[in-house]
Amino acid sequence: MRYVGKKSISSFLYVVIKLSIIVAFIGLFLSFLVYMFPDWFKANGFKSSFNYPGFAVRVNNATAVLEYPLVYISLWISGLILIGILYCLKNIFKEFAKGKVFTDRNIRSMGWTGIFVLLFAVTSSFYDLFRGFMLASYFEDLSSEVELIATYRINPATVFVGLLILIYTAIFKTAKEYKEENDLTI
Repeated sequence: MRYVGKKSISSFLYVVIKLSIIVAFIGLFLSFLVYMFPDWFKANGFKSSFNYPGFAVRVNNATAVLEYPLVYISLWISGLILIGILYCLKNIFKEFAKGKVFTDRNIRSMGWTGIFVLLFAVTSSFYDLFRGFMLASYFEDLSSEVELIATYRINPATVFVGLLILIYTAIFKTAKEYKEENDLTI
């Protein structure tokens, strides 16, 4: 089984990630349209939970739709960051498919991937925070006896992965320098 070069796992992953980027852009664009124009989608026969720009909550057999634009904004920003991660991975696997491993482009792409993963940890945490605010405000309106607190927490596993990628970037950079030094001595 080949990992690098033509007809390898790297070239397969390059194609899969390239298609994933296209699907992610289409999904992000459609979710934006559904959020901005819910009445048009409802008028044209689309009967899904996306007809309303909000989250549906069911309490005591009554459904309420909660509108909170910051939830969607943070979700879209997280989606764009995920597309950035996919783009960087696409660049890495494209170079791997060419048989080039220790290149400047791969090192830059790996560095950006690590930064994007760290940014994703922050933005996805904002999504959770805003969703918590939205639900807390709804339940506090329902009853004065309920007190919900929205908290901001960054996922430590995501931060760890981002830092690990940045460490691997430094390792790749050192390996590239050793490779160039070795190429000069031969």
